[in-house]
Amino acid sequence: MVSESMDRQLPLRKRLTVYLHRLICVWCDRYYRQLHLMRDRSKKVHLHLDDVPNEELTPGAKAKIKRAMHGGSK
Repeated sequence: MVSESMDRQLPLRKRLTVYLHRLICVWCDRYYRQLHLMRDRSKKVHLHLDDVPNEELTPGAKAKIKRAMHGGSK
């Protein structure tokens, strides 16, 4: 219901239910806060796109990563 509340406004009864549940359930409250943090940060990501380097890995580096992912030592 928490993620649903971010898509649309819930009826008053459901909003109250979510709010009261968050008061007693630390896990749901953390989830709620994390969702809001991600939503707020994702709205601002376009402001930092110019700061992201546009470099590619060398073929050797890519091969090294693939070997490491497959459990190879070389």
